[in-house]
Amino acid sequence: MIISRSRNFIFFKPIKVAGSSVEAALSKNCSEIDIYTGSGLKEEIFSTFYDSAPKNNWKDGKTLRGEDAHNYLKRHGALNLWNEKRKTLKLVEPIYSSHESPSMLLESGFNIDGYKTVSIIRNPFDMLVSYFWYAFDFSELLLESKIITGKREEVAHSIYRPSKEDSVSDIRDKMDSFFSFPANFAREDRPDNLNQNVLEWIAEWQNEFFSYDIDYFIRFENLQEDYEDVCRKLNIEHYNLPRFKSSQRDHTIHFSDFFSAELKEKAIKHFSSIFEKFEYDLN
Repeated sequence: MIISRSRNFIFFKPIKVAGSSVEAALSKNCSEIDIYTGSGLKEEIFSTFYDSAPKNNWKDGKTLRGEDAHNYLKRHGALNLWNEKRKTLKLVEPIYSSHESPSMLLESGFNIDGYKTVSIIRNPFDMLVSYFWYAFDFSELLLESKIITGKREEVAHSIYRPSKEDSVSDIRDKMDSFFSFPANFAREDRPDNLNQNVLEWIAEWQNEFFSYDIDYFIRFENLQEDYEDVCRKLNIEHYNLPRFKSSQRDHTIHFSDFFSAELKEKAIKHFSSIFEKFEYDLN
């Protein structure tokens, strides 16, 4: 998320909509007084396109020791630090999360009045397939597939991780299983809800971005052109968008073919307002 006090706009970044690419480009217009939540993903940290470090988004620090420190490092794929005997961690806590929705920001007490709001919309079917592949990607710091209560994560990955060798039937079975798991992510920016499955959990969060009256929506399907149009409306400089996390989906079939009839019906139900508002094809 970006809160640009200098340019009077707020960028809300939904999940799996190429938000990091747009956020990176928009952040190049930020000044020292703006708030930027930044990135903890390796591809973006080492990008030469922009500075991914958070800006003006920290609360007072906290210290983790012992088992708490070990669990934090494990959750973030950095147990090498534990092995280096760094058993005390001093952390700074962010004020806002990267995927802060409008309702989350309003509930924090922030006054949106006077800001133009910007976000991105993507066909929910395509977004769900993208999230499915992302959840099993070992190349990033965040491991999103901690979703099988009582089983080792390695087993979950070996059984449900998609691959380009999978048949359409295999892919559909894995997708069905993945989105029916309990929403047990242990994320720090969004509470788990074990009364929800993964599909219900992500739909609730994603819908929060589109129930608010956003001023400017960028369509994923017309990303560069819509982004440039928004930049003109905001009177800021535009750039050729970088591509982040674009190699995770390793299969040639169309996103609509990933869905069984049952999962497609559930997706349409949970994202009905998005399909209707943005006139996406239900097939």
